[in-house]
Amino acid sequence: MTLPAQLPYPVIQLPADGSGTADLVQEIRASPDTVTARLHERGAILFRGFDPGSAQRLDAVVRAMGGEPLRYQDAATPRTEVGGRVYTSTDYPASEVIEQHNEACYGADWPRYLYFGCAIAARTGGATPLVDTRALAAALPTELIDRLREVGVRYVRTYHPRIGLTWQKAFGTDDRAEAEAWCASRGTSVEWLPGGVVRTTAVRPALVRHPDTGEECWFNQVVAFHPESLPRDLREGLKAVLAPEFFPKQVQFGDGTPISAETIDLIRRAEQPITAAVPWHTGDVLIVDNLLMSHGRQAFTGDRRVLVAMSHALTWQDVRAEVAA
Repeated sequence: MTLPAQLPYPVIQLPADGSGTADLVQEIRASPDTVTARLHERGAILFRGFDPGSAQRLDAVVRAMGGEPLRYQDAATPRTEVGGRVYTSTDYPASEVIEQHNEACYGADWPRYLYFGCAIAARTGGATPLVDTRALAAALPTELIDRLREVGVRYVRTYHPRIGLTWQKAFGTDDRAEAEAWCASRGTSVEWLPGGVVRTTAVRPALVRHPDTGEECWFNQVVAFHPESLPRDLREGLKAVLAPEFFPKQVQFGDGTPISAETIDLIRRAEQPITAAVPWHTGDVLIVDNLLMSHGRQAFTGDRRVLVAMSHALTWQDVRAEVAA
């Protein structure tokens, strides 16, 4: 889907001189408050036509915004660090679509700002769709929003030795006691199951108040964690070897009741008219407010290399959201 004319995001900012060699880092460093104000208003800014090397210097872009790059921890998808806490975007096959989601919102803390740098644009597809979470919260049925406000979201992750991420990779340690302590510090329960299988459970809010604008934002991974989001062949393949409760990612209402496939379809339909997916150009840099915009990934053909960095960690207390129990 391309950007409908009526959607005001992302802001596309070009260099004033049009030279194609302007230094993006210097541009941001000169007016970080202006960039932040535009992010509060629009949720995302796409810098295009600057020094092509900017896309591969995301750590410098982060520092120009007054932050330090965050480490990618509590991983839900595979990525590769390329240096300086800059990572490849999710290492999924080109044919797979990545559903809209807010980064790391299943955790106890998460980045406020996301930085994407396009080192190589795909031949076709491969855009990073954006959805305004304020608009989505307003578009969904009141009864669904009210229920999620009341009970939150229950994220269940099951780590298998040979399927998906291992617990060692997700937690960044192979020490069981260290993993348990880390989970406990983040309000996450952990179970050690037979066969080297590990399951974690965490209940988190599904909606938050933006700390600066005060607006209510849809902030969860209800769709991305739901089995309905898996490609059909992968879902059927998992069913052949695992009971549904042992799928790597599951999501429920915070009280443990199921979230239906019909609810997932409802959310997707609400996202469609407010989704902006601007095709990448090599050298582009996109800055996203993780609270105001969800993001995903289109399927693509050809080579695609998009790098990612994160900054300005927040917790639930920062957004005045009580963790549901």
